[in-house]
Amino acid sequence: MSIKMRLCMAGGKKAVFHCWNQISEMIEPSPLRNGHTGGIIKHPVGIIEYEDGTVASVPDATIIFCDTNKLFSKLEKEFAKWCEKNPGSSRGNDRINRVYDDNKQNADDNSDYTKIAKIGA
Repeated sequence: MSIKMRLCMAGGKKAVFHCWNQISEMIEPSPLRNGHTGGIIKHPVGIIEYEDGTVASVPDATIIFCDTNKLFSKLEKEFAKWCEKNPGSSRGNDRINRVYDDNKQNADDNSDYTKIAKIGA
């Protein structure tokens, strides 16, 4: 089994993304009358590895993937094939093409390392 890891920026530092995880926290009931009854709060985190080899669990909103344009390109092609097989769905394909074209115009270079350098600058 092969696991694909992705280059990313986490907290402004270069890193390699390994996987998603979910953290659960118990919340005690409120001591106030008619207060909340307590429960469990869950939130996603990413497991990443920094350049120096340290592994960290970071909030999902702090992760920026560097290969997103390549993935959108691949997904757009797969979606276009699906739309060919399902003719009534062409409006969605037009929207995907517009989003992909906008992303492509905003990218100066498709190199993963160049993107990391630009994001970290």
